[in-house]
Amino acid sequence: MRSLLKAIVALFVISQVALAAGSPKWETPFVHGYGPIKYYKNALNQPNKNKDYNIVIRITTPKTRHGIEAKLFLMARMTNMLRSGGVPQSHIHMVGVIFGPATKIALNNRAYKKRFLVNNPNIGVMKALVKHGAKFFVCDQALNEHHMEKPGQLNKYVSRTLAGYIAILNYMQKGYLLVQ
Repeated sequence: MRSLLKAIVALFVISQVALAAGSPKWETPFVHGYGPIKYYKNALNQPNKNKDYNIVIRITTPKTRHGIEAKLFLMARMTNMLRSGGVPQSHIHMVGVIFGPATKIALNNRAYKKRFLVNNPNIGVMKALVKHGAKFFVCDQALNEHHMEKPGQLNKYVSRTLAGYIAILNYMQKGYLLVQ
């Protein structure tokens, strides 16, 4: 009975090692440190490396994922996935429009720390995404509503826009697809 149990345990361990060897590991190949992916070359619905990806992302909720705002995580993951699929950086056009409860992510460290007593955890991923061509806009209406309108409070990766929904509509009219 003991030898049968040992054999079962051994088979289980061997099968787990074989499974792990056949599965890609989590990695952040392009937006380093953010948006981990497991890329499967043989999966269906691969990115088309000959197409342009025009994407506008509505960033409005304070939800987090891996310690950063959830839609910033999504932007990093999409960039890593598209680039891993062979899409050139010049074919990825991503815009994040920030408003509502998420407005606080647009603050610089000084202003964020003054309000929330910690550094802004989103600045690193925003910097990395901008390096990969992303653009960020924050709604002036939301800045005023949340009393964040004073000059010098925004981080350098964000530009002000009259209104979040107007920015989204403008990008959609240019052919960008909305991700919510």
